[in-house]
Amino acid sequence: MKILFLINDINYFVSHRLDLVLNFKEKGFIPIIVLGRKASSQMDNYKYRKNDLNKLDIYFLNFTSTNSNVLVFIRDLFQLSKLIRKIKPDSLYLVSSKPIFLGGIVSKFFKLKSIIYAVSGMGYFFTDRNTLTKKIKSLFFIYFFNFVIDKRKGKIIVQNYDDYNFFKKKFYNLSHKRLFLVKGSGVDLKKFYYDKKMKKNIVLFPARILLHKGILEFLKAANIISNKYKNWEFLIAGASQYNSPISINSEKIKEIINSKNIRCIGYKNNIHELMNTAKIVCLPSYREGMPKSLNEAAASGCAIITTDVPGCREAVIDNYNGYLCEIKNHKIIAEKLEKLMQKKDLLEKFSENSRKFAEENFNINNINENIIRVYKT
Repeated sequence: MKILFLINDINYFVSHRLDLVLNFKEKGFIPIIVLGRKASSQMDNYKYRKNDLNKLDIYFLNFTSTNSNVLVFIRDLFQLSKLIRKIKPDSLYLVSSKPIFLGGIVSKFFKLKSIIYAVSGMGYFFTDRNTLTKKIKSLFFIYFFNFVIDKRKGKIIVQNYDDYNFFKKKFYNLSHKRLFLVKGSGVDLKKFYYDKKMKKNIVLFPARILLHKGILEFLKAANIISNKYKNWEFLIAGASQYNSPISINSEKIKEIINSKNIRCIGYKNNIHELMNTAKIVCLPSYREGMPKSLNEAAASGCAIITTDVPGCREAVIDNYNGYLCEIKNHKIIAEKLEKLMQKKDLLEKFSENSRKFAEENFNINNINENIIRVYKT
């Protein structure tokens, strides 16, 4: 069985899907990888997995996840069609919105045995601050997705209960045998681990510097309490040069920072080393599929402060291994951060609980097996 995986860019593929694809290959499948253009020149995690990448057949196309130009979209459709005609896959595995729309349309012109639509998150369509724009985007997503999906050969994998219920409600003619919930892409529990002795007074924001990741809320909260807690460091670890309309450059971030304890350290390939030493991870995101950074934070025994929104609310149990806060409310985030900084016993309890939660829910081996099981059905 030859499977064509269509994914936005190589960095996302390496961080979220490479181990899954290698697992598919071990099971006897023939994976073919098709990737779009890199979204950030700062992100280069693929360099550290070259040996694994060399085991795979990889093709590159010119599409990007953010370009909405209709003429460019049509060009991308023709490029993908040409490649599929050359490769002759038995199946398509489409990851995230742009590949789903591209691959979904193209699939109608080829005889395929099956198609997987892996919905990794729908933030772009549901987090716009303008209510009218948000409504238009969500309607576009619903109707266009309804058009591209093959309800006979296709299966949809979502990462959280909110998205699962959304698809059940909006796609009323979708059989329950076609919709599956698999929580994220998993974490290597040996690479991300909890060692109490390694922990330092670090509050970490581990994400791309995008508005929807809650970077402004994090900075406002950090500015409130950083000067009061001089022995704590607030670190922002994420790409700032990211090809997205909601990105914020590092110079703008520096203008907002008013404390020496807050530092923007940029994208880090060795994020596991940072996670394993941080005590608190803070991600005030507006919406997620299943945030891998929070799964990794849990595996590293970090107490987590995030927002009560789709995706995030399933990566944390409120008052067990972290706190779920109201969206876009930096004052509550500052309040919860301060509470953990003041109460050492509570912080350690949350850290231990985080690791337990990760072991029970985010083991990459179990996640990959669940996805392959869905595919085999």
